[in-house]
Amino acid sequence: MLVSGEASIFTENNNIKSIISAVIYVSYNSIVLIPILITLNKYANSTKNQIIISIFCVIFFLIMGFAINHIIENIENISNIEIPLLYIAKQLGSVFTIMYGATIILAMLTSAVSAGLGFLENISKNKKVKWIVILILNITAIVLSGFGFSNLVAILYPIFGILGLVQMFFIFIS
Repeated sequence: MLVSGEASIFTENNNIKSIISAVIYVSYNSIVLIPILITLNKYANSTKNQIIISIFCVIFFLIMGFAINHIIENIENISNIEIPLLYIAKQLGSVFTIMYGATIILAMLTSAVSAGLGFLENISKNKKVKWIVILILNITAIVLSGFGFSNLVAILYPIFGILGLVQMFFIFIS
């Protein structure tokens, strides 16, 4: 799909939409990355270390991206599957399904905890306000959990992607 260019997103009519979707996706991910990168700044305190870490991360994510693309490239009707890699894990057996499920749950929890803690630290130093925000976040999470994964992605990625663009804009001007 990605390498062969056969996917419909690469047609002439969809080039602009594809670019916008890619930018929104990257900016969405920046919302979670920025608090993490700020924390890592104390470990990568020299320009040389930052360059080495950046190169390593780019190579790692490129390899992972191409590997995932290669894996899902031959799945028929992939647009009808909510989580393609979970579908593949199910094909390999219950052990892989459990391992993949545990990995996804841990990834979501660590992302949610780090993003939530970063948000709470930035929003208030007052304990009472923090508890109110925690309560609101939990109620919102419970309500949103009933909408389904693909529906949430379709709604929340663009919203948080635009917020990520705003965040990056303010980082660049500061």
